[in-house]
Amino acid sequence: MLLTLCRWLPSSLVAMAQWILLVVALLVLSHVPPGSNEFKRCWNGKGACRSYCMRQETYMHLCPDASLCCLAYSKVSDK
Repeated sequence: MLLTLCRWLPSSLVAMAQWILLVVALLVLSHVPPGSNEFKRCWNGKGACRSYCMRQETYMHLCPDASLCCLAYSKVSDK
């Protein structure tokens, strides 16, 4: 359908429409929702405050906002 619409437009308008479509697509794909990868740090910067821990992490203590302080098993010391 887009090709049939483009057939009737002058070539400069088609190129401009394709350029705008490309820019809009890149802007949409590059948008990262705020806070998606940002976790509060805990346990001297080694852990992350989350609502649940990942499979390769263990719960250490509660963070100030009552979420879990999750620490990777590789960073847990046996003291």
